[in-house]
Amino acid sequence: MGFDSSYRSSVFRTRGGGRKRSRGGPYKRRTRPRVPRSMHPPGGGLYGLDKAGREYAMLLADPVSAPLVQPAMAGGQPGQIMRFTCEQSFISGTATNGIVAWTPGLACIPLPGTVTTGLPYPFLIGSGTSSSAVTLGAPVGTAGYQYIPGYSFMTANATSYRCIAADIEVIYAGSEQTRSGMVYLAHTVDNLSMVSGTAYDVNGSIGNVCQRTLRMPDGGVHLRFRPTLIDQEFTNTGPTSAGETPALSMVWDGSGSLVVGVTGVTAGQAVNLRLTAVYEFIPSSTLGITGSSSQACSSKDPLHVIVETLDKYAPGWATILGEMGMAAAASAFMKGGSTK
Repeated sequence: MGFDSSYRSSVFRTRGGGRKRSRGGPYKRRTRPRVPRSMHPPGGGLYGLDKAGREYAMLLADPVSAPLVQPAMAGGQPGQIMRFTCEQSFISGTATNGIVAWTPGLACIPLPGTVTTGLPYPFLIGSGTSSSAVTLGAPVGTAGYQYIPGYSFMTANATSYRCIAADIEVIYAGSEQTRSGMVYLAHTVDNLSMVSGTAYDVNGSIGNVCQRTLRMPDGGVHLRFRPTLIDQEFTNTGPTSAGETPALSMVWDGSGSLVVGVTGVTAGQAVNLRLTAVYEFIPSSTLGITGSSSQACSSKDPLHVIVETLDKYAPGWATILGEMGMAAAASAFMKGGSTK
């Protein structure tokens, strides 16, 4: 009679060496419980990034409220991370058109006491009654805090900094019955080389290069910062001779910029701007704050890979329209492999 491998012996030895009959029966191999396929993280999407890379991707996609983390950027010693916000009037009174251009990686350097016509500046803003002739100007001296988030703190307490995430929110604050106008959103570099004291055509200067055009919405419109490889470098905050900033044409080198154009707003209605920036900065030695190499981001994913992954698996993350747009972006982010 042959041996039945499906049957185990019904007799086995006890700890004391005695023989004891078990209740035996056919031998059943124990297997590990199967994990439902839905519980396994997908191999692609944002899960293609490592954990630190996904965390930084979340901050890029939501600079306003995402947890603060070290950026997946190369170079420099790890610094302190802080988030700043400021809100300002953009279009009001008789003005019906406006342009704002912001290069977050260069904006927190000491502004000059006077603005020189024809020079580029990291923050330019202007409004007017003609869409074909909006004259841009730059904040003067300490007035920078009214326009640039974190300006006063960074110029007083940081020796150098870099912007790791930023957001412009365009908010229509007028009457719903007279809501009108178009909004142009553009990701570019070096503020399109626009300069102070010059008039620009909203439709031509911005409309021709924008990535998105939309009717003035009832909710906020968000334009998020897309850092370039140049933005990985730390920018010196000063000091400068006699409080003057050097000609910024010397440092225009491909830094990422956010440009917004608005046209056709009903006269007497208001449009505001809410700017948010997350900076990594090296504190001034007088503050007594020290950093640690353990603070450095551990991600092995380079910056351009993180941005490209967001573009592929959460398209539209950098231009968000209102609350419904925020919800749609969150849904796309989750499908791509959210860290939540």
